[in-house]
Amino acid sequence: MNIKQLFQYQPAKNYNFTLNQSNSIQSNSGETTQEVYPNVDLNLKFIKNKYSSPINSDIMIREFLLTARNIRLQSFSDLY
Repeated sequence: MNIKQLFQYQPAKNYNFTLNQSNSIQSNSGETTQEVYPNVDLNLKFIKNKYSSPINSDIMIREFLLTARNIRLQSFSDLY
């Protein structure tokens, strides 16, 4: 092995992964699987309740509107 091969990064040629066909969110922290609601208001309420957003200043939830093909869509994003 030469010195260049020792310090040079080479990404893997093949990656073995699969995508599940379910609508659930899976957490690596051992939490139970939670379904994603089809309504944005229910998802927003769930996020606010889970992270106690009125009293937790570490997480900011931004609500905004997106426009797609002249239709306004309600959206939100959580920032850590």
